[in-house]
Amino acid sequence: MDLIDEEWMGPLGNPHVVTMINFDDPNQPYSCQQWGQEGSVADNFMIEDGNGYTVHGMFNTGNAFPSNVWVDHTMTVYYKTNNTGYYLANLKLQDMLDDCAPCNDPDIDQDGTNNDVDNCPNDYNPDQSDSDGDGFGDECDDCHNMGGDINDDVLVDVLDIVLTVNMVLSGGINSPDFSECELGDADIDGNGLINILDVIQIINLVIGSPRNDFDNGSAEVSYSYQGDDLWVSIASDVDMVGLQLNIDADNDLDAYLIDNSHIKVWSNYQDEEMIVLALDELMLNRAFDSRSVNLVIEDALYINTDSIEIVASSSSGSEINVSYVGGNSQNNTYPEYYGLSRIYPNPFNPTTEIEFNLPYDSNVVLSAYDLNGREVGVIFDGFQTSGIHSYQWDASNLTSGVYYIKFQFDTQIQSMKAVLMK
Repeated sequence: MDLIDEEWMGPLGNPHVVTMINFDDPNQPYSCQQWGQEGSVADNFMIEDGNGYTVHGMFNTGNAFPSNVWVDHTMTVYYKTNNTGYYLANLKLQDMLDDCAPCNDPDIDQDGTNNDVDNCPNDYNPDQSDSDGDGFGDECDDCHNMGGDINDDVLVDVLDIVLTVNMVLSGGINSPDFSECELGDADIDGNGLINILDVIQIINLVIGSPRNDFDNGSAEVSYSYQGDDLWVSIASDVDMVGLQLNIDADNDLDAYLIDNSHIKVWSNYQDEEMIVLALDELMLNRAFDSRSVNLVIEDALYINTDSIEIVASSSSGSEINVSYVGGNSQNNTYPEYYGLSRIYPNPFNPTTEIEFNLPYDSNVVLSAYDLNGREVGVIFDGFQTSGIHSYQWDASNLTSGVYYIKFQFDTQIQSMKAVLMK
């Protein structure tokens, strides 16, 4: 067989001929010497299909397996025999080539471009259009490799942004809901990951905002608890436009941002992982209201903060370098906390007690806001001494809904959610 391989598969051979050796014979195992050193030609293609003689079984005749099988361009068995000699092999191959119209036509698709330089030799593509420049013409390209064009419509628009958000929420590069082509187009920075950074960069493509990588910025992350809720506090030295948290969790959790009314929080729970995304609700890459961001994860006492992975994005889609204040660890204790500590009862109707702790004497402003950011009441405004204080809020003049209690002392501002149910 080596002589036949050299004749048809060597440098002067015919590109329409491919040979294949299947190591699955009824009388195996054979030694390499018994196989006649088959496969010694560089272009030889060898397969092993496991138990059952799958390939041989395709050509079984009277419970006999042929040693050699010829298959033509229509995937039809042309000839099969045992102990094929050099002359017979060449004769049958030449007969097949003579009968193969595509093999003898320099322009199979009749589009005016010869097969050897046609970017779609089997599909009519007269202008050789190749929108994504990957060498495969549009007519035969199953994947338009245009960065950010997730749905392969040769446009990068809001539909692609939404698809990428869904991709991140369903597992990123390991998402089972998207094809390999879609995943490749979403990994716009080519780092083998699909996360909030790719979302922000695709938004920039859509809105025409140039990328600037001169300063990635840095941020410090700290964890604290208020009741059963975990507060994730991020202080950045640059504007932040996107945030992603991946959390090992036993169940679905609710997460929300304090303030930042134009920032929307998306979340999804699957395979014991909670994925949280936060970015501009209108997908225009507007920055968070402040460089200090507080994300609250409700009923998260059991969460080990070592399991939380945080990715923060600058306006360019560059990753902000994150470090952890006091270490990224969970000690299962409640740290001493200054600021708002409790709203009780919550939900309430129509009054509730608001408790806070001051570390030192200071002027204090305690006020209530609706979901649109409008102030709906001032609960306390004045000087207070250090320690724990409590004030009652009467919301009898307001309608049922979610409100935020804002607490400010010195340069510190904190908020907690209160639910009025009438």
